[in-house]
Amino acid sequence: MRKFLLIIAFLISVEGFVNAQNFGSTVTIDYGTHSLKFTVTNVDPAECEVICPTNKPSVDFNVVIPEKVVIEGAEFPVTRIGDNAFEPYTSTYNSRLKSVSIPNTVTTIGNYAFHNCRGLVGITIPNSVTTIGSYAFYSCRGLLGITIPNSVTSIGNYAFSDLTSILGITIPNSVETMGDRAFYFCSKLSVVTFEEGCKLTALNSYIFSSTALTSIDIPNSVTSIGSYAFQYCSSLASINIPNSVTSIGSYAFQYCSSLASINIPNSVTSIGSYAFQYCSSLASINI
Repeated sequence: MRKFLLIIAFLISVEGFVNAQNFGSTVTIDYGTHSLKFTVTNVDPAECEVICPTNKPSVDFNVVIPEKVVIEGAEFPVTRIGDNAFEPYTSTYNSRLKSVSIPNTVTTIGNYAFHNCRGLVGITIPNSVTTIGSYAFYSCRGLLGITIPNSVTSIGNYAFSDLTSILGITIPNSVETMGDRAFYFCSKLSVVTFEEGCKLTALNSYIFSSTALTSIDIPNSVTSIGSYAFQYCSSLASINIPNSVTSIGSYAFQYCSSLASINIPNSVTSIGSYAFQYCSSLASINI
């Protein structure tokens, strides 16, 4: 019995040693039109991430990220799309990536992961993703729409900025934080819907600035409207500020030239400088 236990202990120690050796190891897998590089980011639990493509495709291609890859004889689930993973490094690559399918093993989309992939027209974000990093989809101007799953709790700065083709977005009630300029300069974005039970407490600086919003109902979880939050929303004609909001930042509604009236609830204690500057249609305001 003792000998048997010693053998088991030895096997466990060997397995641990092998896994430790896998840390940081990489593998490149060829998918025909493109190849992807993966690296081990953790051994307990076993995890790896997509680092980058390793070639410069000359034809349009679609990426299906696998759930698992084998690296140095060990199997690792793909749990993260790394920082800058698909960020273009040539103008050819910039226009060639057309769609991406992400497996439900992935929990994090890293910073700049798809930054400036202007040929990207479709992407599937699974219900496993909890974090969308800063600049993750910045300037993906070909995206016609994007669905944020109700697993996401954090959206980084500029995450969806400059998506000039999307018309509407729904913010699921799982989202707790959205960074500065999260939807900045989405020039055709006219509809933003917050799911019931929203947990957001702040609309950060420039978050919907320079969009095509015509109306918006701010959820009653929000306590602050950041500086420049709706600046240059020239089509914004109606806004509902709930009784939870205590502060409105500087320049928050500057150049909202379609805004004809506004009701500021009695919860608001602070209104920043130039908050309603150049609201040329504003005929009435109730404070």
